[in-house]
Amino acid sequence: MILPGITVQADPNDIPLGLLRPAELISLGDYPDTMLAEVQHPDVDLQHELLVDVTVDAQGQMVNYDIITGPDSPALRHQLDQMLIFSRFRPMLSFGRPTSGGHVVLSFSAIHVRG
Repeated sequence: MILPGITVQADPNDIPLGLLRPAELISLGDYPDTMLAEVQHPDVDLQHELLVDVTVDAQGQMVNYDIITGPDSPALRHQLDQMLIFSRFRPMLSFGRPTSGGHVVLSFSAIHVRG
């Protein structure tokens, strides 16, 4: 029974149900050394990022990806294709069953140190 003026609080011993578990990266395919050459300008020593949103199917394979931030060129997309095809993901779980449509956001950065 809910009465006006009484606050309802969660039980501190409550156990999470885990009805939905997000997709996760298990292992990343080979990371080409030249992949972030386009991200880093040769005259700048700042960190630049490439954020990629990867869509994962129920088998843990990459279905599609979108570049959220960073450079976008055919050469970079080719390298991302090669790397993500050979990457392994844990699919999104819904009620303990693998489900398509999970998303994993990957961040790549380049730091160049002169010396």
